[in-house]
Amino acid sequence: MIEIILSHQIFRENPPVLFDFGAAGDIRTEWAPILTKSILYRLDANNNIFKNKFKNKEVAIKSVISTKSSIKNFFITASSDCSSLLIPNLKELNNWILKDKFLVKKKKKAKTKTIKEIIKINKINKIDWVKLDLQGIDLDIFKSIPKSLRNEIIIAEFEPGLYNFYKGENTLCEILNYMEKDYYIDDFFFGKSIRVNSKIFETFNFLQKKSINLINKKTNFYTNITFIKKNLKKTKKHLRSILLLISILILKKRYLEVLEIVNNNKNLDPIFSKIKKFILFKINISILLYFTRTPFYLFKKLTNFFKTYL
Repeated sequence: MIEIILSHQIFRENPPVLFDFGAAGDIRTEWAPILTKSILYRLDANNNIFKNKFKNKEVAIKSVISTKSSIKNFFITASSDCSSLLIPNLKELNNWILKDKFLVKKKKKAKTKTIKEIIKINKINKIDWVKLDLQGIDLDIFKSIPKSLRNEIIIAEFEPGLYNFYKGENTLCEILNYMEKDYYIDDFFFGKSIRVNSKIFETFNFLQKKSINLINKKTNFYTNITFIKKNLKKTKKHLRSILLLISILILKKRYLEVLEIVNNNKNLDPIFSKIKKFILFKINISILLYFTRTPFYLFKKLTNFFKTYL
């Protein structure tokens, strides 16, 4: 259904635009169903943007991004994924076994660019889905996106730390407070590590460290948090945004939200009747799944009952 929606004539000259800030490594597999119909911009300060295996238009941008265009210190850490314009906060990092990843190996002067400059150079006139993983400055960069583009962003992802691993980093609370007006939370995913003084961890040998990683409970230390736009305008002028939001909601299996949007916009375009039929089909076909799972669910309940009371 996603492919049918994104084949609508409204996307032929104005395809979905995805922007990945901090695009180290592979492209997120979650994007796969919409990538072939999209333009993807991938920005990273390091030379570690892996080759795109999807057949879509892609623009790779190697740049250090900031809220101001200037010459700034860029701190290259032991793990390139932790390099940042912000100084690692060793006082906090001393409490974690991953401290070594954040150790500064080199400090270099870097010419920074603003998002406004990057937008102008690449002639970007729209951003629909933005992912930010910029080591402490996600919210600053999101807020620096020109308002005309920022207001049209349908889905936004941030990766804030929970324990101030960088000095002066944007906090999760700041992000939540800023986003709550226009977005609702789609999901949280947490990254985990072991919280203990790094000197204690270093007293163990290689095999002991591997064992500790297996048996010791880990603590959440950062989160991937995704926001989805709420209260989209419901006019023919905004049909593109509505259809793209529906595609994203189907991608995320938020079927009842799709049905609500379709019911509220059914007169805008004939495609809404097709989308409604698809959603109702998904619901009805899943009745079979309910009946196939029920015996296993009851068996599990009975087994737990007998274990508890017999």
